Amino acid sequence: MTAAPPLRVEPRRSLVLGLLTALLVVLALLALLHADLHPWLYMGASLLLGAALAQTWQRWRHPRVLAFELGGAQTRLWLNGESEPRAARVRQARMLGPLLVIDLAWQGGSHPHHAALWLLPDSLDAVTLRALRMRLSAHADGS
Repeated sequence: MTAAPPLRVEPRRSLVLGLLTALLVVLALLALLHADLHPWLYMGASLLLGAALAQTWQRWRHPRVLAFELGGAQTRLWLNGESEPRAARVRQARMLGPLLVIDLAWQGGSHPHHAALWLLPDSLDAVTLRALRMRLSAHADGS
């Protein structure tokens, strides 16, 4: 066998990432409270923070990328709301301690799209996470 079989990855929502996002919002609200802003500025900043929180919560609950597959010659991904996979490519992959960040790009209509996946150890089972790290490190080395 000259090439490894394709690796299909179906990440789960990370509870740790959700809790860290909630903590970040609480810290931002506390910073706004202690900023001594004019009430109108405080309300505007609070509304913007609320909108950002709602968008982040929506993306966390309904992720754009449901699964992806790294193969020898091609990468495929399954998007939310679509039954057929799309051809994609790995734009960038970084391993930052336990965090694995993968930026996937695909052609959608007339312009390209991309999504950055933040995968923590609770996003994948240990075997898949280990295999994905090995595959991405080999991809980064040019193999």
